[in-house]
Amino acid sequence: MRLHRQQNKMKDKKLEEWDLKTIQKIKEQVKKGNNTLYTVLRSVSRSGMQRKIDVYMIVDNEPLYLTPLIAAVCGYSREKQGYALKVNGCGMDMGFHVVNSLSVSIGTELNHRWL
Repeated sequence: MRLHRQQNKMKDKKLEEWDLKTIQKIKEQVKKGNNTLYTVLRSVSRSGMQRKIDVYMIVDNEPLYLTPLIAAVCGYSREKQGYALKVNGCGMDMGFHVVNSLSVSIGTELNHRWL
């Protein structure tokens, strides 16, 4: 049920042209065998219930910053400075959760690694 809701979120949202081009670029990279997204943990709240995470993909030996795309597609909020994703929860690998949410939303299998 939850996965179905996440897929419908993307259909309901109007994504910007940059977002659509980036999604297409991700899908092209996956076809080439590059399906790994890299997450960077920026901070953890004192309570441990919120993390700030950035997400990248390496394309042609250059990092591609995916955090704004993931915020738009998956509905995550971003910190006040506008950089990292705010991810709430604990007890699981939240970087994996972010990458898996994007994977389900765009319909492409993605892997995850921490930097």
